[in-house]
Amino acid sequence: MPESTTHKTLVGAIVKWVHKYYNEEMILYVDSENAMFTDELPPSINTCKPDVFAQGRKSKNIVIGEAKTTQIDLESDHSEIQFTAYLEYCKKNSDCKLVVATPLNIINCAKSIIDVLKKKLHCEQVHTEMINPLYY
Repeated sequence: MPESTTHKTLVGAIVKWVHKYYNEEMILYVDSENAMFTDELPPSINTCKPDVFAQGRKSKNIVIGEAKTTQIDLESDHSEIQFTAYLEYCKKNSDCKLVVATPLNIINCAKSIIDVLKKKLHCEQVHTEMINPLYY
């Protein structure tokens, strides 16, 4: 299925967030039809492929980015499997951050889902960020 305009915008917001908050040069792997990003796809994390995977060229910083366009998508079993994989990966890598981009109307739902999973997985220490493209 072709990538929606909303999804492209959310992925773009994650990329802009990475550029804004990491002064160092990051290697970006982006799974998007938007040609302005990269041809290289993100690595799989426990069989799940994030929309964005960024890592520092010199540091151990890692950003895993996932875009969710609707509440149905956000609350799906597939999303729970993805978020679980990404949180567990970040738990093992202290310089890792999970960034979730959503439309503004579901950003609080995203935060709640991530907070519940962090508690369930005993990884409250994992750095997470909920973003919206209006800010970027």
